[in-house]
Parts: sequence; structure tokens; C-alpha cells
Amino acid sequence: MVLLALGAASARADQASDMEAAQVHYLARRDAEAKAAYEAILARNPRADEALYWLARLAKRQRDWATVAARLEEAVKIVPDSAMYWGDLGEAYGGMARGAGPLSQLSLARKTLAALKKAASLDPENIAIREGLIEFYTEAPWIAGGGMDKALDEAKEIGKFDAFRGAMIAAGLYQQEEEWANAEKAFRSALRIQPGSIEANFALAQLNARTGRHDEALAIFEDILQVNPGHQASLYQIGRIAALSGKRLERGEVVLREYLATPVDTPGLPSHAHAWHRLGNVLERLGNAAGAREAYTKALELDPKLKEADDALAKLR
Repeated sequence: MVLLALGAASARADQASDMEAAQVHYLARRDAEAKAAYEAILARNPRADEALYWLARLAKRQRDWATVAARLEEAVKIVPDSAMYWGDLGEAYGGMARGAGPLSQLSLARKTLAALKKAASLDPENIAIREGLIEFYTEAPWIAGGGMDKALDEAKEIGKFDAFRGAMIAAGLYQQEEEWANAEKAFRSALRIQPGSIEANFALAQLNARTGRHDEALAIFEDILQVNPGHQASLYQIGRIAALSGKRLERGEVVLREYLATPVDTPGLPSHAHAWHRLGNVLERLGNAAGAREAYTKALELDPKLKEADDALAKLR
């Protein structure tokens, strides 16, 4: 018995060492080497669920959703109580559904929902899994189990263990439905929980801007800049509102030039081409036609396909 135990322990140690080596390849994006290493682990131990999981992750890099699903289906047979495996399996079925023909989509959508629900039941406080369910409910037709009411129910579930995040998600859902009053109510609920949240304040300001309440939006963006000077997104939004509404044009010019002083475009923020276009709008409203032409020209140098800037420049010629 002792020898058997020692042998099992040695085998586990070897598998752990092999897994570490495979992970080095995976993290370095040496996908062929990683795939071979994980498959070697599986050849020695067909119940090595971690190897199956990481082979699924490799297939996901290629958007090979059928292979992702096949690997994870094996993994959940071995470890049926892994919320992570079930959640990723739901994502894989969803990926397959998006590329499937009409006859297969409904079946795959139902499998997506079943897998995500299973994951949520195993780990009820996992926000990522709940958000996966929300995405499903907002995208899937009712016949496949979709529905905004179900998405909002998931937001409420999130709110039970993270009230701020639940309120923010609910606000976003209401915005999708253009239920502006409910969206504002949810954002204000989030702000009662975290009054200083830049995320919630910024989202509320954007809602005000979208619904034409420009003065309220500008006030909030300026408040954000008071506590976080140089907040790029707020700088741009103040300039954009000035360009579209004609309000506070001089301030709009200042903040857009500050935004453009950053050396490169920042991922997740409007491009410098768009900022030059908005600066052109502001300068045009201020009566500075030469400055506006220069701004539109710079916008087009950065993005020749920016039609709004091209049209604006054509009108000034």
C-alpha cells in the first residue's frame, strides 16, 4: 500500500510539473508547443481535466468553438461541479450558435442557457457568469429563453451581493431599452452606495447628454475633473457637448486641445481624429473658419475615412 501511495504521489508530481511546463508555452503564446504538451498529459491521464480546459482555451484563441465545446464537455464529465468549466462551455455553445444555420441555432441557444444556469447554480456570486447570462437574455429571442425581464432579474441577483454593480448593470439595461427615467434612477441608486464613483458619475453624465440635458451633463463632467484632473474621457465629452450644443464653446476648445495634447490615442477612448473633428465643430461655431479647416484637415490626415470631418471640410471650402 505504501508503494502504491508513493507511486500515485510521484505521478501527481510529474503531472504538475508537466502542467507547469505546458503553461509556460501557453503564456508565451507558443500554441503548438502548448497543445502538444497538454495532449501528452492527456495521453498519460485521460481524466486530466485541467489539460482539457487549457486545450479548450487554446481552441478559443482560434475561435474554434466546436473544439472548445468538445473539450469542455469532456471536462465537465470529470468535474461536474466546476462553475468555471460550465460557464466556459456556455460561452462555447454561444459561439457555435452565432455561426450556425437557423436549424441549429435554437438547439445551441438552449444548450448555452442550460450551461450558464448550471454555472450560476454552482457559483451564485460569480459576476462574470451572471453577466454571461445577461448577455444571453438580451441577445437571444424569447423562443430560445431570452428576454429583458430575465436580464433585469439577473441584475437584481448580482445586487444581492454587490449592490453597486447590480445597480450599474440594471442602469445599462434600461438604457438599452431607452427607459431613461429607470436608467437614471438606477445610476442614482449606485451613487448612493458609492457617491464618489467616477464610473457612475460619468455614466449619469452621459445619460444626461444623450437625453439633451447638456447643462447637467457638463456640471457632472466638470465635477469629475475637479477630483481627477486630466480625466481624458470627461475632457472629450465636455468638448463634444460644446460642439453639438453650442454651449460653453470657449471651454470646449480648451478641453479638446488638452485632450489632443496626449501623445497617442488611448485604447477605449475616442481617437484623436474624432477629437480634431469636434474641435473643428467648436471653432466653426466660434467663427474661426481657418482654424476649423485646419482641425478638419488634421482629423482626415489621421483617419481619411472619417466622413463627418470630410463633409464638414467640404462645406467650408
